Amino acid sequence: VTLTFSGAIVAGDYQIVGGTGTWAYTSPTPYNVLWRGCKGDNSTDNAACLNQVGVDTTAGNVQVRIPCGTYRIGAMVTWPGSQMVYEGQGYCTKLHSYLTIANPMVKISNGTGAMDGIVVQHLRMEGGGAVSSITTGIESALLRTEYARDSYIGHVYINNSKGYGLHMGRPQNAKIENSEIRNN
Repeated sequence: VTLTFSGAIVAGDYQIVGGTGTWAYTSPTPYNVLWRGCKGDNSTDNAACLNQVGVDTTAGNVQVRIPCGTYRIGAMVTWPGSQMVYEGQGYCTKLHSYLTIANPMVKISNGTGAMDGIVVQHLRMEGGGAVSSITTGIESALLRTEYARDSYIGHVYINNSKGYGLHMGRPQNAKIENSEIRNN
């Protein structure tokens, strides 16, 4: 089943879509992860939900809004890259890794090469899961981007990654400002 919206959506912080069907999201309204059923309650594993957000927004040119809350993540989340904005609401928006293997918590990639215009801002990323095999390579970064051109990371706090906090693979014109990477 494919659901396509192209106009404005007013749904607040309520779940409006469920399951694994495709939602071809192209609305100018920021995509709220709560619409897909993600829960910032510090107990629900949001990996499947956040990965589905990535499927829904594959077309690009979308702002993904992550409201305040602690979003537990127990498996790698892959989001598309070109012309995407991933935005929390500041320090109160926390992506918390409970990965049991040394993968990135969030990987931004289109899988085919260069991506333009990636923005990640106003959120906190925390490690601390029980990683069974800690590596010192890029696979253990909490946030990983690949082939990103004209990318921006701002007001992002990365803590306790048990490896690299941030890995930007082959960036061009990348800007990082007002961000911290600590306890790595």
